Amino acid sequence: MQHNFPEAVHILITRNPSAQFDSARRQLVYHGNPYFLAMPLLILAMNRDLPRVRACLQHLRVTLPRLAGCHTWEMCVEACVASVRQSQPVQWYRGSLAFWLLGATSAPDSIDLLIDSELLAFSGLYRRQCAAELEVLTGRVVDFDDADGSRGVTVSDGFRPSPSEILLTNRAAEEFLIDQAGSGWADRPVPASMSRMITEASLGAHDRETIRQESQCGHVTTRSATADLEAMLRVTIRRAMQAEQALARVTSSRSWKLTAPLRSLRARFP
Repeated sequence: MQHNFPEAVHILITRNPSAQFDSARRQLVYHGNPYFLAMPLLILAMNRDLPRVRACLQHLRVTLPRLAGCHTWEMCVEACVASVRQSQPVQWYRGSLAFWLLGATSAPDSIDLLIDSELLAFSGLYRRQCAAELEVLTGRVVDFDDADGSRGVTVSDGFRPSPSEILLTNRAAEEFLIDQAGSGWADRPVPASMSRMITEASLGAHDRETIRQESQCGHVTTRSATADLEAMLRVTIRRAMQAEQALARVTSSRSWKLTAPLRSLRARFP
């Protein structure tokens, strides 16, 4: 897309993997729809021999359905649906996270903007920040106020992995991220954002029950307030990193080095 449309603004929209998994899981548990858990398995199974996919599957210990003997697309889908129905929630999560991780980390660092749709739904500050950044990039005014999802409630139903299983899988995902992105992954915007979302998923495994209890008591604003604080912290960190990068470019430039004697003289004779 960037090669064919170099003048366009390229935006990556992603979602916290835990929230994305919960959405797919609820489709199966409450609506009998396995599509959003089965299709990631099908795509992974069809590409299981690719080195990057194989490495991810090994890190996360994903069990894939065998497609040998499936001669039609319908038969492949049925095999994946059967695999979902016969497996435990922890396997649902491993497959969902592997699919998310491979897709998210395929994005190049050269994208113009990354939008976290989950944070967009729960933080008014983040919505305003995204609108401002889009206006700078495109010259168009965007209103995200109707994206408010702070009234949504996460309900525990028992059909999800245990917190320890989630934490182990998320740790394996971070190891895969480091393995693929290299030692400097934290300095690259896309891998760093993916790691932050995985960390948030790990934190969510601990506090999900607290959120459920607070929502039952009517305290539905807790998540929104927390998201606002997270958004403020992200903005501050981003600005600090941009300032550090700008300073590093200045101090490493040739003109800065050439004018070093002049600055030294000025310091001696103010």
